[in-house]
Amino acid sequence: MQPPSPGQQYPPFQQQSPQQWPQQPYPPQYQQPPWPPPYQNQVLQAELQRNYTPAAWLCAALSLLFVIPGLIGTIIYLFEAQGIKKRTGVTPQGYGCLWAILIWCLLPMVGGIGLVSLLLLGSLASAGH
Repeated sequence: MQPPSPGQQYPPFQQQSPQQWPQQPYPPQYQQPPWPPPYQNQVLQAELQRNYTPAAWLCAALSLLFVIPGLIGTIIYLFEAQGIKKRTGVTPQGYGCLWAILIWCLLPMVGGIGLVSLLLLGSLASAGH
């Protein structure tokens, strides 16, 4: 379409309703893919069904033998469970168990540090007399 010459008038503007607009499909590069992609539905379902109770039991058994590896395992599983909770908005099964095992692993450490600090304070107090 060429612009009108200097002596030529523009055609009058005609308002069209949306039903009169040409119905052209978008080019393939602009068409939306099905959202979310099908594989993401499977990943989401797997995350919603994840159960951390066996992992909590494993960390509890490990912490009975070795406290530090049990604590490390508990922290790793706890971060993973928190990530799933953030992504899905649903608390996974066994999440509370992991927190209980974390507290269980930390209590001997906190108690040991408290005992050592009491012994040091006691020895300092007795050395001052």
